Amino acid sequence: MPGPTGDHFPFSDCGSRNSAWPAVNWFAKRLEEPALAYADHFWLEKTLAGKSSGKNRVFPLILLWWDGQRPAVPERPLHWKGEGINPIAVHRSSWSDPGAVFLAIKAGTPAANHGHMDIGSFVLEADGKRWALDPMGRGYGDLEARGLTLWNMKQESDRWRIYRYHNSSHNTQTINNEAQLVKGKGSILRFSEDPKNAFTIIDMTEVYAGQLSKALRGFRLLPDGRVLIQDEVCAALEPAELCWAMTTPATMSDASSNTAAVLEQDNERLFMDVLSPSTTSIQYFSTEPKEEWDLETPNIRQVGFQHSLSQVQEERLAVLLTPGSCEAVRADTPALIPLEAW
Repeated sequence: MPGPTGDHFPFSDCGSRNSAWPAVNWFAKRLEEPALAYADHFWLEKTLAGKSSGKNRVFPLILLWWDGQRPAVPERPLHWKGEGINPIAVHRSSWSDPGAVFLAIKAGTPAANHGHMDIGSFVLEADGKRWALDPMGRGYGDLEARGLTLWNMKQESDRWRIYRYHNSSHNTQTINNEAQLVKGKGSILRFSEDPKNAFTIIDMTEVYAGQLSKALRGFRLLPDGRVLIQDEVCAALEPAELCWAMTTPATMSDASSNTAAVLEQDNERLFMDVLSPSTTSIQYFSTEPKEEWDLETPNIRQVGFQHSLSQVQEERLAVLLTPGSCEAVRADTPALIPLEAW
């Protein structure tokens, strides 16, 4: 599932980049639906230009199955959700605009095959850049050579000692530096494809059992292109230190206040405003290897904030992400209302 940049929505062990798959063109031809090959055509063009691998053994079949034309823009919904063991949801502002907003959301469970502790994580693209990314998996060979038990999916498994598989490396919450609950599952509680009020709300309470007594996370794509991420949480125990994090290739070029920052990459900008709590400070979090077997993550950073939670009071956390192309409406702060009223 690619975004406007062509990179895929990765979760678990999946990667964000690919090569062309001729079979997609076979289906497009057989079903007489050229738009089926629209998303894959990006990778076909890169392969033909020598910018992506063409070593797929069935790639020569593209000569039989591709008609040589650029597929039409698909007439597909801008908002979609899928259920199953790993429910996901996607909101996008356009199929044809290369600078469109693309928001992909991950629920599900770490216990799924090749799973990561990525429940509540998201990927965000806007203005032709990927701003929130997934650290993705890594090869298993060297890890297994070290004697790590990667396929034991129990809570104490070595698998969760690997930084890229732990929730602290993903665009979600970490409580007291603890891991998400492997046997827990995040579900899509509510979903709206209304273009004036498109949103997804996921219930992550099971995944934070023993850490949070309530963990709801809402993602809303506003009609003007801004993205609101709102959490409703309550601590199960005290003290409970919540870390809200977003992994990004961007640098934080300006922090005009404790709760506002500008992220920048290749002359494009994304504005990050913490609407609640007002007492926190946006900061960088380390992405340095935690263990000797962890890989370096060059040109990747984490930005976010920390907040102490109360056991007796539910709290609302809200972050507004504004693409640079939408800067004119940044000051028009949306009203914060309970998720149940979205």
